[in-house]
Formats: sequence, structure tokens, C-alpha cells
Amino acid sequence: MPVSTSAGHHDCVAMARIVVASLPFAGHVGAMTAVAAVRAGVPLVVAGASLDKPEVARRVAWSGVGKNLHTGRPGAGRVRRAVRQLARPEHARRARELGAKMAAAGGAGAAATLLEQLIVDRTRRDDGPDASVAAFTAR
Repeated sequence: MPVSTSAGHHDCVAMARIVVASLPFAGHVGAMTAVAAVRAGVPLVVAGASLDKPEVARRVAWSGVGKNLHTGRPGAGRVRRAVRQLARPEHARRARELGAKMAAAGGAGAAATLLEQLIVDRTRRDDGPDASVAAFTAR
């Protein structure tokens, strides 16, 4: 496929760098790109029909941080209208609010700690205190 003279070709793109420079960001968005955008306070126009993309699109729309285009192949006009709609300040404000809540929650480290504690608590409840450490470390 020919590449436009105004565009470059890259085998790998650092999506987080592109997302933070966008307002809003439009693309085939998976979970990691959605998290990067929300943490940066950037609203999303989401398309995608494979892997986790339809579920991510539903969650983006449900949370109020973007628009789900409900397809993996939206036309340029549809994307343009959605980008213009989300360029309004209230959409960026919602993305910033949710991004701040995500940051305050402690990120992946806090999630891992909560999951570890849940495993220990459930194992302790089911098998007694000694079995919890053995079950957790056996994995």
C-alpha cells in the first residue's frame, strides 16, 4: 500500500506518545491505549472489531470518556464528526477526572497488592492460615 508523502511509515509506534499529544485520540483502541489516554486526560474516539477492542469501546463510552463508533471500519466522515464532538472541553474534563481517579487509586502496583490480599484472604478462609502461604507461593 502506498504511503502518503505527508506520512511516515513505522513498524512500531509508541501509542502513549501519540495519545498524550492528541485531543481527542481516534483509533482502533485496546485496553492499554485507552488507559494511557484516560491517564493523560485525553478523550477517545474508539473503533475496533477484534480482540478486546469492542469491549474497550463499550467501556470508553459507558465511562463518558469517549465515543464508541460500533465498527472496526468507520468512514472518514464518521470519525471526523466524532472527533469534532469530543473536542469540546467537557469531554476532556471527564477524561481528566477519571484519569485523576485512576492515578489516586495507585495504578497496577495497588491492583496487584489488592489481588494478592484477596488470594490470601480467600485461601485463609477456605483452608486455614497455614495453607494460604503455601497456596500463594506454589503458583
